[in-house]
Amino acid sequence: MDKILFLLIHLLFMLAICFIQKKSSVITPQFGFIACFIPAIAYSISYIDLWNLDLSHGTVFVLFIGPILFFIVSMIVQFFYDNSLTKRNRITIYDSNQKFTVKNLCVENWKLIILLIFQLFILFWVISELQKMSGKTLSENIMTYRVRDDDAASFPTILDNLRKVCIYSSYVTIYILILGIITKVHRGRILLICNIVLSAMISVTSGARTMIFAMFVSAFVQFYILNRQTSYKRKKLPIKYVFIGLTITVLLIVSFQTLGNYLGRGNELNYSEYIAIYLSAEIKNLDIFIRSGNFGADISRSQTMHHVVNIIARVFNISSLHSEGLDNPFNYINGHSLGNVGTVYYAFLYDGGYIGLFIFTILMAILSQIAYQRAIVKRNQSINVNIIVYSYIFFAIIFSFFSDKFYEFVFSMDFVKLLLTCWALKYFINNVKFTKKVYK
Repeated sequence: MDKILFLLIHLLFMLAICFIQKKSSVITPQFGFIACFIPAIAYSISYIDLWNLDLSHGTVFVLFIGPILFFIVSMIVQFFYDNSLTKRNRITIYDSNQKFTVKNLCVENWKLIILLIFQLFILFWVISELQKMSGKTLSENIMTYRVRDDDAASFPTILDNLRKVCIYSSYVTIYILILGIITKVHRGRILLICNIVLSAMISVTSGARTMIFAMFVSAFVQFYILNRQTSYKRKKLPIKYVFIGLTITVLLIVSFQTLGNYLGRGNELNYSEYIAIYLSAEIKNLDIFIRSGNFGADISRSQTMHHVVNIIARVFNISSLHSEGLDNPFNYINGHSLGNVGTVYYAFLYDGGYIGLFIFTILMAILSQIAYQRAIVKRNQSINVNIIVYSYIFFAIIFSFFSDKFYEFVFSMDFVKLLLTCWALKYFINNVKFTKKVYK
């Protein structure tokens, strides 16, 4: 109990410093990285006895030093940005004395209808492929796809890629919807919402709920930045939008287990223990791994660079480098499941031990802060891809309490597909014209 309370107080203290240091911003990388571990550690207090949660000194060290290291490196990167020679030419969302006008974005309905039809086609194609699998129900087939160990339960490559396009298109449609709400542009809102819902439906056909949460977090980050960017006087989020955000958050948490059941993840756990497995058991799993002392892996078994290693192996035909998958064994204690993930630190330690903890945390902090600094610069663009990219990265940061989403999201072909989708949609929306009529 004492170790858990010590870590909780430590994180709360660091969170307060982040909040004060960056003008009450809640979307900085350091704020997100530190804040995400607080609910996980706080909720674990209820399971100290059930899980025998007596953290080792190594685990306490990792959970103590990780946030400090991330914070310091982020501050160093921020210092260089704030004091660089080009700072005089940059206006950020925190420059309250600088007026700035952002371009209004009004998308023709026919473009949104084309995207809607495309997504409907992909959704029906995905469902038809799922129905070919061995399960009796759609839920069983989704689960078959999720735990697949051969190509027989996989989607065709072209479908898999088009499915990703649909999912990543939601980052753009969310951006357009939010910008329209802020700038009071009403055209196409229903079509935008329908496209976002379809993207969410397509995302869960893989059996994962991750992208649902990613879309919600992305929407919050984009709203926060655009709200500050569009008016130098607007410094606080309107209360009604805060209320809407909190309501959606509660609904997502309450429906988390139910949605899992619909996706074939049936279980007999009570709701409290089910949430504990996803929210706090990662701390116990990390402790189990650290106590084992089995650190360091050769490059073919890398957890952080798993996707990069496989790409290199495929491109250069190096079969010895090919990795079959992530090494995330399920753990159990006293007859209770703990799941199979152990926070972002599991991957860092797995690859490089305590040296890996420092190397990968530093690299993550540097890249995250650079993405953040680019996102908060005010740009007179209809669609600012930098904001979209950071909203994508911020989700990976705040899921550090769960697993290594950052390197999984950023150092992979999925990140390339996100960028290509954003750039393609931006070009389609801004440059493809079938009429000379201008909408205002």
